Amino acid sequence: MPIRLIFAAKKLKKSVNELAAFLQRLGYDVKANPNFKISEYEYSLLIDNFLKKEDIYPWDRVYFYDGYILVYLNSERYFKYDLKESKKSYNEIKFYIQCKLPPIKIRYESTDNIQIVNELDLDKALLFLSRYSENNFEVIENDIKKSRFYHLYELGDFVETLIENKSIYIRYLSEIQDLKYRIVPILEVVSYTSSLNHHITYEEAFIFTIQKAETNIIILENISEQRSTIIFRLKNASYMDAVHSIFDFFTSKFKNKRDRIRCKNVLINGISEYSSINHTNFDEWKRKIFYSINS
Repeated sequence: MPIRLIFAAKKLKKSVNELAAFLQRLGYDVKANPNFKISEYEYSLLIDNFLKKEDIYPWDRVYFYDGYILVYLNSERYFKYDLKESKKSYNEIKFYIQCKLPPIKIRYESTDNIQIVNELDLDKALLFLSRYSENNFEVIENDIKKSRFYHLYELGDFVETLIENKSIYIRYLSEIQDLKYRIVPILEVVSYTSSLNHHITYEEAFIFTIQKAETNIIILENISEQRSTIIFRLKNASYMDAVHSIFDFFTSKFKNKRDRIRCKNVLINGISEYSSINHTNFDEWKRKIFYSINS
């Protein structure tokens, strides 16, 4: 089937004149006209000569979605790759991922057959935990009233708005994350009672780590701007025990967990102290973060 020269030019990202000149040098009667038709054999010659066999793409050309990623080859063309660990919220920590993982290497078998060569192992950048024990924390009082300032957001239609509102905060934390540690994705369980109904929803969040001279600072950041940043300081305990304790507490179904944090109503194994910072504005929040981790 004859192929228009303009089609070949778009596929190979070359000009019509350049492709026509190459075929002319080989002795083929080809005109530098976008609508000029070449044979399938002539097209195969162009592919063999002009199609890149392999190419490298940095992570800033990657967009995360739930269960897959899109690698943008250029401004108009992208390649979809199934990656079950992928979450849309990971777009906010791409700076950190790019520091931890090598760029993506792609092999072109043909213009329509593209393969990723290197293994995309998010485990090397992110620490995926599962619940360990509810003995990692102790609730001081059995009941606590839910704050009237508590806002509930469900994931779904709102998730893009939530991420957009929180992007600048999460990106800053990913930039100051200590590269010796991995960011921990967490599905925070939001559990509370209103009237006679018990409500449970799930919200994406991240656990960040900053190492100081005498201790580690662990920071929990939810994708919702309505959720405060929570900062934890380790006492004489192992880092992994402390991270598991925080993970287990926020994935538990205890009611009003953030209000318990605000009221100092819970003891978390391995944590000497904790505090929260609201998102009034970015500059003020950033100043408070700096003070908290350096005081």
